[in-house]
Amino acid sequence: MDYEAVWKVLSDLSVELQGAGEEIPPEVIKNLNLAKTLVGILKVDPENIDGLRMIEEHLSSTESYLITAAQRRLGSRRAGEWERRIAEARRDLSKVGYKPVRRFIPGLPRDRSWVRIRPPDEVPMDRVKALAGEEGLEARVQEDGYLLVCGDKGRIRRFLSRIAKQLRKR
Repeated sequence: MDYEAVWKVLSDLSVELQGAGEEIPPEVIKNLNLAKTLVGILKVDPENIDGLRMIEEHLSSTESYLITAAQRRLGSRRAGEWERRIAEARRDLSKVGYKPVRRFIPGLPRDRSWVRIRPPDEVPMDRVKALAGEEGLEARVQEDGYLLVCGDKGRIRRFLSRIAKQLRKR
């Protein structure tokens, strides 16, 4: 399943609902944002089974609310169209694989792995930087608010797992 595609459809639906006057509860928006963050983590660590489960939970609860709101606000015909779009995005589970994207970052040695993350509001930036330091990783905040974490690939995976555990606690 292309979780990013499912997230995009749900995000588009929430925008349409807001345009139609629907007030979307903060916890629904929070679930949508957490799903997006976890999709980013999944791209770096595709074997993270807990991450997959959490993405499914957040996307499913968001979908449930948004489809119900769409039936109420947009009518059953339009809600059915959105359900079909979501089902289409969910269809290709086995065809999508996430691979880390290698891009050039000035100042990083080529022999090191890296990941850029934007920590969710539930986990403060200082805590995320501390977790990176505990794993022996270099972490620096970039101008756009993302945290660049670099070091050994195995340590980055452990770091991302610890971030996911922090999210589960909340």
